[in-house]
Amino acid sequence: SSLNFKLQPRLARDVVEEDVTRIQRINQVLHSDLMKVADDNVSDMSYYMEGDTVTLEGIVTVATGLAYAGTGIKLTFEDYNGGPWSGMVCYSADPSALATQPIGRKIRATGTISEYGHDDYDGNVTEIDVIQTIQEIGFDPTAVPVDTIHTGDLRDPLSAEQWGAVWIEINDAMVTQNDLDYGQWTIDDGTGEIKIGTNSEAEEWTDWVRPPVGAFVESIRGWVYNRHGYNSDSTAYKLEPNYPSDITFGAGPPIIAEVQRDPCVVTPSDQVQVSTMITDNSDMTVEFGILLP
Repeated sequence: SSLNFKLQPRLARDVVEEDVTRIQRINQVLHSDLMKVADDNVSDMSYYMEGDTVTLEGIVTVATGLAYAGTGIKLTFEDYNGGPWSGMVCYSADPSALATQPIGRKIRATGTISEYGHDDYDGNVTEIDVIQTIQEIGFDPTAVPVDTIHTGDLRDPLSAEQWGAVWIEINDAMVTQNDLDYGQWTIDDGTGEIKIGTNSEAEEWTDWVRPPVGAFVESIRGWVYNRHGYNSDSTAYKLEPNYPSDITFGAGPPIIAEVQRDPCVVTPSDQVQVSTMITDNSDMTVEFGILLP
């Protein structure tokens, strides 16, 4: 019976659309190809379609002019449903080709697929270089999708590449470093440390002060950028918020460390001093001790 058989596409690229191509079809790559990335410093292998001219459609997550793009201009947009492989950077050397596209604008872009970046540190970003003016087909800021992931998902190409240029959220993390070059800082939700980047040029960042180490990040949203880092130390992929308002700090649990007991070996007649260092996100450390009879 024919009911016993079915087509099982390996990748999104195995299903070819007419007119508008799915962003996932451009991005998704074989697991076996992703395994090569750390070894030979090649790109994410999205050049399956490098040089192809396609038309893509999606919703803007990073507005034109918001993210640094050298002498050109860029935006990021993604499939209306979000999810893995759904993000795309859109670039033009001519700012007029992108016009002014706010977050939530639904667009249709025609251009050539390219890989930006030349080595491990440089990064490897799949982008569409537009060859004609972007078409505006709608506007709905409430429709911007967001995917919730863990910091550890961005530490290795095998799990991180699918989130490239996707608008994502990380919850319940702790600030682990706040004094890196170029204004960067790091967070860890318990699954591994990642960098928070500074690609956004929003003026709201001008007087913004990085949070202290130990601060609790209730949630942080941004897009994932493979730029200026190394796969060897898990810094290749970073999270790029648009505005400070994409970050919500919370009270969080205190950190209890250096618990000590004096004397170490206790007899029934001893008085015992127990002490510890307690740190929370108030940037204050308290030494706490109790005396037990």
